[in-house]
Amino acid sequence: MTKEFKSFDEQIKILKDRHLVIDDEDKVKNILTFHNYYNVINGYKTIFCYYDEYNNEYFFEGTNFDEIYALYCFDRELRSIIFKYTLEIENSLRTIISHTFSKYHGAENYMRYSNFDILDYDSASKKNISRRAEYINELISNIQMDLARSITKKDYINHYIVRYGYVPLWVLVNNISFSRLSTFYKLMKQSERVEVSKY
Repeated sequence: MTKEFKSFDEQIKILKDRHLVIDDEDKVKNILTFHNYYNVINGYKTIFCYYDEYNNEYFFEGTNFDEIYALYCFDRELRSIIFKYTLEIENSLRTIISHTFSKYHGAENYMRYSNFDILDYDSASKKNISRRAEYINELISNIQMDLARSITKKDYINHYIVRYGYVPLWVLVNNISFSRLSTFYKLMKQSERVEVSKY
């Protein structure tokens, strides 16, 4: 079953037929023009709706379009605030991880296997030690691929490679995904992870 195209006037009629109160049709048409019926209505209607015995969906009596739109705006603003501070946290983590690792291993030693937590403890099983070795090797390999792809795309990466022969970790951390950074942190030596976590 395919959905047919509906004009804004038709969308408003559908909403009214489902008992949604619309005080200003021009205002609603303008909102739907710029914010999309699906995003505003389908994204937030659940708490305002019920189904009759024939499984037809209606809005509770007195439900106003402005209430649904206010919830949509609130959610959008909340996501914006969360995203802003998530970026700040991510930037701080990149800085703290690179600073801590570089303090103990130097700026260029993130490709050295022995600088990670290799689980050579008596309590670790051979299987876990082997698995950790695979993770570390995979991380180093992925970082090398990230760098290789970035040499021609990012001037600052190319600059460090050409001029110094390596890219310092505090530069590299801005060029890898947050997922890769998370893996990097997970594979750092335990004492260094603890130091990072204290921040």
